[in-house]
Amino acid sequence: MNKKENECPFLEMFSVISRKWSMLILATIGESGRIGYMEISRNLGGVSPKALTDSLNLLLSKGFIDRRRIKGIPPRVEYTLTERGKEIVRLLRPLIIWAVESTGHRECQIVGHFL
Repeated sequence: MNKKENECPFLEMFSVISRKWSMLILATIGESGRIGYMEISRNLGGVSPKALTDSLNLLLSKGFIDRRRIKGIPPRVEYTLTERGKEIVRLLRPLIIWAVESTGHRECQIVGHFL
């Protein structure tokens, strides 16, 4: 993130949610309520482990999702949306509807999760 983005809260948040996997991860977690790493990976399809881990860590650091360790054999983690995450999903839905209505394009993985 460059210095100008740090000075503008909109640009800072937009730079997070506009990353390739961010909206899909938020939508996937939102649909499931509570979901593990492997389930997120399967639902997204095509995301590399590094890209998924990096995206999850970014969303964690910005307060959009929570991560909880589950004891057991094998141990696992679950992700949930925070209130901030739920709020951004609610805010994105009308924007995505507007984009579909404006362009007529529905053939997008993100659209399927939000509509």
